[in-house]
Amino acid sequence: MSVMRYSISVCFSWEQDTSSDETLLDEFDKELSRVTRHPAAARYTSQMFEKAELRLENGEREFAFILSRGSKRMMSGTNAHVHIAKRRAIEVAEETKSDVAIGSHAYGRLVCFEDYKLLEENDPLWHLPFPDNGELLATMFEGMLIQSGDDILLACKVEVYGTADYEDPHAQEIAKPEGMHAFKVENVSHDQTRKVMVGTVKWCVLATLAVVVTDGTVVVGPDNKFFHPKATSRVWIKKTSYGRIKKPVEDL
Repeated sequence: MSVMRYSISVCFSWEQDTSSDETLLDEFDKELSRVTRHPAAARYTSQMFEKAELRLENGEREFAFILSRGSKRMMSGTNAHVHIAKRRAIEVAEETKSDVAIGSHAYGRLVCFEDYKLLEENDPLWHLPFPDNGELLATMFEGMLIQSGDDILLACKVEVYGTADYEDPHAQEIAKPEGMHAFKVENVSHDQTRKVMVGTVKWCVLATLAVVVTDGTVVVGPDNKFFHPKATSRVWIKKTSYGRIKKPVEDL
């Protein structure tokens, strides 16, 4: 981090409302991901040290890693007040936050994350009938984001298929969800290609042109060997696209 350029002498701690630590740590994570250029590297680094906020004598604020919680003196130089930031134990995250992952790479600038809506498991969109809504679904899922762990895929172009032979001659059930799940994200081997698909009971979406925004990999065509969805993969679509549903979602 930028604070590593400084030599710190005497460090003082100060009392602070710990309820602000969540916001502080989010800011820290974004800056660390920007510097390390990938959220996975940032996470591994942050697990090795204590995260801290420094307030320098000139009033500036910096982020820092502290090697030892008990350290009071670090080389020679200026004075700084140190606040060790702690995340509440009940909120330990297994995955990198989406906006942090997107902000970790220059390709993330392709995406304005505030313009997207997360599709929850209980979203009525997953139950839109096919084929009446095939064209609408293709429009809505164009530009979707899929997060799998630390990686996020931007699907620039998609195709939508039905799952019933009598509704679609190109019907596919290879990404059909199991049990009571509303949708499934999968990279499945089909027709000698690796296809990233979002599937529901009635239809599925195939990504045919995509960018892995967390490392810049561009995938032209449906053969995607680079993005590997997990069981916990999340899907976002643009808010403007979601607004194209003709009837209120609560009536679907």
